[in-house]
Amino acid sequence: VEPSLAAYRAAADLRNVSNADRFTFSPEAEALLAENGFVVVSSPYHYEFFGIYESNRYDYIPNLVTTDAMLHNYHLYFSHLLRILEKDRLRGELAALTDAMLTKSQEQYTALTGTDWENAAKRNVAFFAVAARLLDPQATVPEYVRREAEGELALIAEHEQTMFPSPVMNMGNPGTSVADALNEDYTQYIPRGHYNTSEELKTYFKAMMWY
Repeated sequence: VEPSLAAYRAAADLRNVSNADRFTFSPEAEALLAENGFVVVSSPYHYEFFGIYESNRYDYIPNLVTTDAMLHNYHLYFSHLLRILEKDRLRGELAALTDAMLTKSQEQYTALTGTDWENAAKRNVAFFAVAARLLDPQATVPEYVRREAEGELALIAEHEQTMFPSPVMNMGNPGTSVADALNEDYTQYIPRGHYNTSEELKTYFKAMMWY
């Protein structure tokens, strides 16, 4: 193939651009369009790529379809699929898992009380109790881990501390210094993205972040 289209350049006043009269540009944008052959301006009327494409189709205005438009639409589809999957299926599975693990952990704590494994078993109960309460504010927290679990939940709710000693993870180690403690970044518990679209997804996000 031998390319044969003659090179062209837009006139400074856009007089040789066939549909220039259908658009209104600022002097700065018009100068950039003439100089570079394109200009990027914001639009208050279109929040997605396909909105402007659809308008152009009805107005017989050519579209320049860029690769980022395709990637953006893929992202929208993926985000929608993930949101529905998490809300309708995975959240229920997470609640069932948490309930089962909390029940089993309490059984283990009862069996291991008085042994070298008592503190580890107690910490497991607190760990799953925090997850249960994050998913359901009415979930019951066993009395023997209530102080640590509620301390953890308060830090998660405040989500202000960066790398702060975790009440649950440091159970049984009261003498641990701040430098040697197991720390948690509580600022990461702020729901974001599609997790802000419903209370179900907000609590799912926090519980998954805790896990």
